Amino acid sequence: MRHTTSRVGRSRALPPVSLLGTLVVLVLVLLLAPPPPTAYAAAGSATSSSATIKGNVTLSRASVRAGEQATLRGSTSLGGRLVQLQRLDAAGRWRSLGSVKAAANGAFVLKAPTWWYGTHTLRAWAPASGRAPGWVSASVRNVVTPTYPTAGRATSYSLDPGRWNPCRTIGYRINTAGSYRGWDKQVHAVMAEMNRATGIRFEYRGTTGEVAFGATRREGSDIVLSWTTPGQDARVAGAVVGVGGSYYQRVGTVDERFRGSIVLDRTASLDTTWDGTRTTSWASVMLHELAHVMGIGHTSDSTQLLYSAAPLKPRFGRGDLAGLALRGAGQPCIAGSVRG
Repeated sequence: MRHTTSRVGRSRALPPVSLLGTLVVLVLVLLLAPPPPTAYAAAGSATSSSATIKGNVTLSRASVRAGEQATLRGSTSLGGRLVQLQRLDAAGRWRSLGSVKAAANGAFVLKAPTWWYGTHTLRAWAPASGRAPGWVSASVRNVVTPTYPTAGRATSYSLDPGRWNPCRTIGYRINTAGSYRGWDKQVHAVMAEMNRATGIRFEYRGTTGEVAFGATRREGSDIVLSWTTPGQDARVAGAVVGVGGSYYQRVGTVDERFRGSIVLDRTASLDTTWDGTRTTSWASVMLHELAHVMGIGHTSDSTQLLYSAAPLKPRFGRGDLAGLALRGAGQPCIAGSVRG
């Protein structure tokens, strides 16, 4: 079992917060399997057949901003059957995201995952039922971008070892001692933004007396965020205002992350608004440290949130999002997960 952490520096006046480098340098082995070539239908429409079953599907909008609606509308000769929305993962496996029951005439509407940033290869699938044959549509591609502009290069990221099991919800708890007014809305908003960046589900499981990086951890406390002072925790001494990290352990051929922690210096004078106006915001620091918890390292590109000097606003760049995609729900599930 190994552990990685990274620190963020204390705010000084108007300039962005400075960051210190990663504490532990480890050998990084990437086991990335690119998806196989996929034939995309022109204009977002696709027609397919399986045995004697015929059908079609049309994507209403090929490119959307997060939160906007995009649907897969289709019809088959399988009236009244269950139709699933599936997404192709990085290992070339199709994973179901939801389902609807087709109308008697075979018509169905599936909602594309527009809450999740990235390029999604999607299809509709009606599994076989008894002697009734199944049906699968051709694939369509849907691109979801943030509501804010993204800067920099998509190659501007670095990865630390390990990733979380994307097929399990990550539970988080907050130790509120020493927190600032409005912490709850900002912490939950930070988790929601990480959900949009990775596709992984986060669930708030209440407050706790546990401290980040503590020796013990309650069940369900996959991530603990707490506030402290330099006198209580040497990790936030000097110029450091926050530290984030998590453990990882080999599971089969994958390094799985678990037991994440974020600790923040409550004596720091950071902006309590979401978008920092004078100094770096707490939200920016928390999102930066949460990215370290997820397995993302620092980058030399100053336009990225994971640059070695935190920006005022908690906004991901193109490189940040590319790195988080490699640590997100587009990756395969982890069999025999550390977390059960």
